[in-house]
Amino acid sequence: MLALLSLGLLALLLVWSDGPRVRYANMGCQYRLIYATQGPVGAVVLGTSRAQRGIAPDVLAADLGGSAVAINLARGGRGPGQLYQQLLDLESARGITGPIVFEYTPESTAFWRSTPLYYQYLQNFGAHVPLDAYIDDWRAKPREPSYARLHDLFGHVRTRIDLGLETLLTGAWRKNATVRAGQARSEGCMTPAGRVQTAGQRRQLHRRTVAVERQVGAEGSWRDLPPVTNDLWEINQDSQNFYVGEVIDFARRHRLPVAFVAMPGYLGAPPSAATLAAFEDRFGVPLLYPPLGVREELADEADFQDAYHLNPAGARIYTQWLARVLRDTPTRP
Repeated sequence: MLALLSLGLLALLLVWSDGPRVRYANMGCQYRLIYATQGPVGAVVLGTSRAQRGIAPDVLAADLGGSAVAINLARGGRGPGQLYQQLLDLESARGITGPIVFEYTPESTAFWRSTPLYYQYLQNFGAHVPLDAYIDDWRAKPREPSYARLHDLFGHVRTRIDLGLETLLTGAWRKNATVRAGQARSEGCMTPAGRVQTAGQRRQLHRRTVAVERQVGAEGSWRDLPPVTNDLWEINQDSQNFYVGEVIDFARRHRLPVAFVAMPGYLGAPPSAATLAAFEDRFGVPLLYPPLGVREELADEADFQDAYHLNPAGARIYTQWLARVLRDTPTRP
């Protein structure tokens, strides 16, 4: 009897945790922009901390023209499944009338290689998506063995129960308002503390400068760096590639432009021409990366927070370029 009661309580906890107020319990800014702000969105940015810091929604809105409202929902550690779910939530709650900007990482990063199994997603993925999204998470891993996918699935459910119970007992979900209020405006989820450069970040930029100088030699420059190799079809990319398809289908259904962007790093090598061609050949849309002229504008430590993240000055340069692309050559799948 006690076992049945426990199972029943767990089932109730899972059902309760499916609501947006609970799923977004530790993403209050994202919740507010999706559920507690009125009005359709003219442009939405989805990605990791690189897109969060590197794409300025107010600049994007101004450069797109008209009365467009742009919001940046990006956040560090997000995986593609979570980003796609935010897109669905936003469309359901507010509606989207303009371009979708979705960050894509073309290289197989050290972060991915260090994950317990494969794929880029935060380990508490299961806490931030509806229960039925687990099915898509399974489909996103076609080359992962079934036992490993089952391991992920049970891990998601266990984490959902743990964090759901923690959210319930701490009342963290209560801070998310249920009443939609406030004027629609262009904004993101950057905190003031995130804009203050630390000594460690300055050292990281300097180390990057030194590393590039050693790589290209005394007579060379960062422009001579070889392009990043094509890792698009690595198994670690399967989840990203799956959700690229989902985002394209979404954009097609809603007749919206979509832009997949690879974010630049300080003195970073660009994706290879083969990478960009392979992406467009497979998905039918381009993978956007700043041309040399824009990268030259960004070849200054003063435009970066650290070696991987733009600061507000760099974000303005990058966003102005991106807005021109979106305005002049909108991509409709």
